[in-house]
Formats: sequence, C-alpha cells, structure tokens
Amino acid sequence: MTAQSTGDSRIARRGHATVTFDSYEAVSAAWQPISQTVSSLSATFTLVVTNTGNISTVYDFDVSGAGLTAEPQLSQYSIPAHSSVANPGDAERRT
Repeated sequence: MTAQSTGDSRIARRGHATVTFDSYEAVSAAWQPISQTVSSLSATFTLVVTNTGNISTVYDFDVSGAGLTAEPQLSQYSIPAHSSVANPGDAERRT
C-alpha cells in the first residue's frame, strides 16, 4: 500500500500490513415447504441447512418429539462455508 500527502505529492511512503480474518460458525435452517396440509399421520419434508459462517462445519440432524418418528436421509453432513444442504425426510406421528 502507498500513503501520499494530499498537500505535497513528493511526500509518499510505501508500507505493508497483515490482515487476519477470524473464523466463525453460523447456521440458518428452513423447512421446505414452509407449511403443508397433512391428511394422514405422515408427512414428507425437506430441511434446508445453510452454513452462513466462513469455515466448513459438520452438522448433526436429530428430530425428536413425543409420539414422533422421523427418518431423514442424512443424519450428519459437512457443509462448506456459504453453502447449503437439502435433507429430505419422512415423519410419522404415532397415536
């Protein structure tokens, strides 16, 4: 980089700097479709997980609930920074 005087162009100096960016993990998740009408006790859904951080991260998928059985296609997945994974699955409610 070069710094130069705005009052005297003969005054200038070259220099260098080291810039370091910290890594961070961040995530967003959304169901697709956002809503659905279920006429039976089962439904098909897709969870879209987006790594909004700046490093590759491994995510575990787990769904639990009273009387709920879920079968996702993926239970763990690695997502590169600024990328998304769609995880389709089926859920069934036991009565």
